[in-house]
Amino acid sequence: MLPRSRIISVVLIGLGAALIAASALAPLFMHTDGRVAVDGEETTLSLRDPHATLRSIAHPEEGATKTRVLRQLHTTVEEPSDADGAQLRVGVSVTREGEHSEDPQDLGGLHTAQVWSFGIDRRDGRVAGDMRVIEQIASPTRTIPGEGWWFAFPPNPEERTYDLFDDTLRGFYPADFVENTTLEGRDVKHYRQHIEPQNVARHYAGPLNTTRLPDGSEGYLYHSARRDLWVDEDSGVLLRLSEGIDDYYGRADGSRAEDVFTFQGEMSEGDIQARVDEATRLGGRSVADIILLVCVILGAILLLAGMVGALWPGRGPRRRRRAEDAGSEDGHAAAADGTPVA
Repeated sequence: MLPRSRIISVVLIGLGAALIAASALAPLFMHTDGRVAVDGEETTLSLRDPHATLRSIAHPEEGATKTRVLRQLHTTVEEPSDADGAQLRVGVSVTREGEHSEDPQDLGGLHTAQVWSFGIDRRDGRVAGDMRVIEQIASPTRTIPGEGWWFAFPPNPEERTYDLFDDTLRGFYPADFVENTTLEGRDVKHYRQHIEPQNVARHYAGPLNTTRLPDGSEGYLYHSARRDLWVDEDSGVLLRLSEGIDDYYGRADGSRAEDVFTFQGEMSEGDIQARVDEATRLGGRSVADIILLVCVILGAILLLAGMVGALWPGRGPRRRRRAEDAGSEDGHAAAADGTPVA
């Protein structure tokens, strides 16, 4: 029968091996990898340009004028949403801030508004399935295929190119990795998207995509953009966004005729700090990660302790050696006094 110490060592080895094996197999049955953060029910990205140029939709004859402009992307999480996917609704609006006219068509300075609905894969943030857009109340829903990302990044984003959505062209265009840097003490990845002027009417039909120029010729809406995004490495939260947009009516050859919308928007310092606070709250290891890490460490300790106990010389061998030593001493004593030794 094994000594008690050996039995305990075998039990420790078994427990340690079981904990390590369970930790290794856990990802097959539970979500331990990072997921795109959608814990907040609502998120608003606000970008302002105090010197933007805007052409009034209600009064196009007035041409483009300098004004303060607010561009917002307001995101809400809809049902159904779970650990694998989330349904998002994104409202995109451009508003002229400051004094507004009493014209009912002015709509409080609202210039344009769209509402997008789509799903994302929470493992990598990629748009899953089709995207649906409503441009105005009671207008039909339009659908486009989702082929990239729209401001939803996974934790630990890669140093790679992400195809990001442009809501004017309604397509996905590359945003290249620029550098690793820091923002408000957090490690971030900086990406940049640059879109050359494109004829919007060639992408889809819309009431604002064409116009009649002063010389009587047909004009086409051209759109170009440059975006810089700073993404938190730990949580994948977008901490800072800047946008440069240049929309104008041009001729078929692309030559500029009339300004429509020029915008150099930046987030405020307060909004950036709020995003940093949100990333700090969402960042770090998940509870599941911590539990599995503790299980691995504990399993390794138990396994090592069991192996040491099993290989270390036990009490049984020491007792046998002491008995043999005692018998040898008795034999020597008997030989010395002439007593026969069996």
